[in-house]
Order: sequence, then C-alpha cells, then structure tokens
Amino acid sequence: MKQREIIAKRPKLSEGKEWYVYFSVRNPKTGRMERQKIRRGFKELLTYEQKREHGQKLIEEYTELLKNGWTPWTDPDNIYEDQIQYKNESERFGYIKQNNNCVRKLTSEFLLFKKPQLKDKTYSSYQSKMRIFTQWLEKKNYGEYDITMLNNTIILDFFNYIINDQDLDKVTVNTYKIKIKAFFDFLITKHYILKNPVHDIPNVRKKVDNAPRPIEADDLKKLLSTIQKNDPQLYLFCMIQYYCAIRPGTELRLLKIKYINFSARSITINILDSKSSRQDVIDIPKQLFNLLKMYQLQSFDKDLYIFGRHGIPGLESLGKNTMRNRFNKFRDDLKLSREYKLYSFKHTGAGALLDAGITFKDLMDHLRHSDIESTYHYIRKHHGKRSDKIRNHFPDPYNL
Repeated sequence: MKQREIIAKRPKLSEGKEWYVYFSVRNPKTGRMERQKIRRGFKELLTYEQKREHGQKLIEEYTELLKNGWTPWTDPDNIYEDQIQYKNESERFGYIKQNNNCVRKLTSEFLLFKKPQLKDKTYSSYQSKMRIFTQWLEKKNYGEYDITMLNNTIILDFFNYIINDQDLDKVTVNTYKIKIKAFFDFLITKHYILKNPVHDIPNVRKKVDNAPRPIEADDLKKLLSTIQKNDPQLYLFCMIQYYCAIRPGTELRLLKIKYINFSARSITINILDSKSSRQDVIDIPKQLFNLLKMYQLQSFDKDLYIFGRHGIPGLESLGKNTMRNRFNKFRDDLKLSREYKLYSFKHTGAGALLDAGITFKDLMDHLRHSDIESTYHYIRKHHGKRSDKIRNHFPDPYNL
C-alpha cells in the first residue's frame, strides 16, 4: 500500500521573546517541507493571555486553510492577497465556468473592470474580500446559482457569518459591505440584475480602535528631542508630517527632492503616490523650511528620494515599515503609550493648528480633504468637539 505524502504539518504556537504561529508545508517547486511563520497581530497585544488566545485563533484559521488545500506561496502573512488558484477548487468548479452568470465568472469580470482604476493595495483588498465572499457562496452551494438568485437573505447570511463566526470588527465588516455592494452595482450596470441585494446589513460594535492618537505636549517634547539627537532622518520625517500633514506611507516615503519647490516654499504630492489620486501642492511653514535648508536637501540630485537608505537621500527609498519600526523603538524605550504611532504626528499638527485658531476651511485645505464634512469627522475623531466659549468663557455661577 502506497504511503500518503505529507503536504503540511499542523500549526503550533511559539511563545517567548517573539510570538508567532509556525507550521511546515511542502513547497511544490522544490518538493521540500518549508517552515512558515505567522507573526500577524501579536505585536499589538500586551498580555500573555491575549497573545495565547490570538495564537489559538491563528492556529484554527491556518489549520482550516491547509486542510482545504491552501499553500502559503508567496507571503504567509497576506494569504488573502495572493493570486491563489486552488487545484481542488479548479477541478470542483471547472464545469460551472460554462455558466456565464455564475458568481465566480462575474467576480472575475468585476475585478478585471476595477483593476485599472485602483492602486495595488486597494485592488488587493477588493480581490481578497471578493475571494472570501465567493468561497463562502460556493461552500454553501450557492456558487452554481445564476447570479439573479442571490437575494438579500443570502447576503445577510454571509454577513452574519463574518460578524458572528469570524468575529470581524466594524471597520472590516464595512469594508466587505462597500466592496460587495460595488460588485452588485457593477452587475446592475451590465444588466445582469435589476436590484442590489446588499442592504439592511447589521450594525457592528467597534471592538478595537487602533487609530493613532495625537501626542500630548510633554510626550511630544520627549519624543522629538530624543529622535532629533539619535536619528536625524526620522526626525525630518516626523517634522514634515507634523507641519505638512503628508501621510507617512507612499506620500512621504516616496517623496523626491524634485517635488520640493524651495523658491515657492511648497511641496507637490505626486498624483501616483497621493491617497486621493490627485496632485496637491502644500505650503511649507517657515519652521520646516528652515529645517529643510539645514539638511541641505537643495544640494542633492533632484531625482533622489529624500528618505533614502543609509540616512541620506538616495536612489532607493526606505522599506515601507522602516520608519514605523524605528519610531516604535523610540516610543517603547521612552515607555510612552502604544496609541502613539508614526501617523500621530499628522494628527498632532492638526490639533496644534486648531488650538492656534485656524478656520475649519483652512484646516480642510491643509489636510487635503475633499469636503468640510470629512474635516468635521476628522476633528471629532482625533480631537473631540471644541468650543472656545465653553473652554474659556463659561459663565461663573457666582456671577450670574
């Protein structure tokens, strides 16, 4: 009797200085078992109990994936963003592709339509959410249905699944809602269906708020003085955020010297790197302008990235997590709140402008919001409701 070939070993939890879930899985290219480590989510947790509970959830998640034929190539921490085609799924659902109105075929059509419109990260999010939705439909035997048969009852079943069984939080559930609704809106424009079945989705209580919060004045002084002394490159990165509200991801990390106009004292955000997919020109406050001159950026080649490797402008930009990791180390060494994140400098600068009396319209322009409602929402979320009359001119009860 032929011995069955082992394709994967059950995931286990590693505890200690570094927490992660690990397992071995056969690489189809080499034929060898290779160990994979899943570190996702552990750093944000503070206690051993929380980490063990999170580790158990990851073990269950990856055990189920491995049983269903998933392999982690190429990135085990981004399993839903890979271009995965499961062999057993291809065999099982191959005949369905003959039906032009089945969900798998129309999902592919939708993603092909969206891809040219979206940045890579956003497209990956669409791709992952639609893959999970499609797999759930097929598991429930709805994959063979004509798309017109997918009604609101089926949609609500899916959302109950991700809310109750998968325990997803409010932000993630809302992301699913937006993307699945966009899928059915696309089908309406293509005349596959007449009505969007995505409605009356249950509200979800937000479980965890991981948003960075503004840095308090005393903590800000500690951070900046320490960073300035020990990491001048990171210091400049933080100050550009603070003064210009430039987002630390692709906007600031990929900023080149040529986008700084030293004569006009402005910075141009490249349309390809902007979150809003538009070109913006930002004023440089005099404090930051003096700092830029002190760093002598105008003397470097204009095609260099401001934040290159080796601490100076260069041909290669820093990795996407480099600055964040460096900031986190300073924060942790100073024993400051982990709610302070690299992105906090943007929120801190906006708060300072509010305290200085900036108008909502000027703040909207500074933050590059498309409408004033976004600015109101931003202020409420990060700085609370503010009223000078309440804070400084509340009537004294003895003088009424």
